[in-house]
Amino acid sequence: MKGGEGIKFGIDKFSGTWVSNDLLRLEIVNVDETSAVVSLYAQGGIPMKRPFFKNAPTVDMPARYDDYYGEFRHVSFVGLHFFLIGFIGLIAI
Repeated sequence: MKGGEGIKFGIDKFSGTWVSNDLLRLEIVNVDETSAVVSLYAQGGIPMKRPFFKNAPTVDMPARYDDYYGEFRHVSFVGLHFFLIGFIGLIAI
């Protein structure tokens, strides 16, 4: 832990940039205690497309954090929600 940083709780432990083993990049920026905006990029920094949402890019999508369960439970890229639950296979950069 760097000097001046404390233990993170709640939504704060998810904010930042995360990279999966297959080089997908997930960026989470907190808006308030229960809200964030989430972006998901493919290799090379290109936003992924959501075919179920008129191919809209996965950039600045609203997300709602559920403090009771300790995870994001409502994200607008429903088919890719597994990236936000537990961060299995993702590392912080």
